[in-house]
Amino acid sequence: MIFLWLFYPLIEAVIQALIFAKQLHKYGQYVRPDYFQLNMIRGIVAITFASLVLDATPQDGFFILLFQVGSFWLLFDPLLNKFMGRPLDYEGKDSGWTKGIPYWLQALISLMMITIALYFYL
Repeated sequence: MIFLWLFYPLIEAVIQALIFAKQLHKYGQYVRPDYFQLNMIRGIVAITFASLVLDATPQDGFFILLFQVGSFWLLFDPLLNKFMGRPLDYEGKDSGWTKGIPYWLQALISLMMITIALYFYL
């Protein structure tokens, strides 16, 4: 059931690509997202998913969060870049707080987070 979470990065990447396409059409450029607001929404979705869909206990919470964050970091950027027609490891000038960290290193850390989470949660 935890694997249902993997649809969230896909859905958000589609929504963000549509927003960027609309901004490009309307303004002729991309407008920097409000990362505080985006991360608040992501956190609310993650907590809601864990509590309602997974019926998680507080003891499971850390490992579920680890899986959610790791899988989001692993999937979201490459999916968004794919939908925008860019290289999978593309970083814009306003790419958030992980900018400057090579994607291979982000992916490695994400895979370690996912592996640890699944080992202890499943």
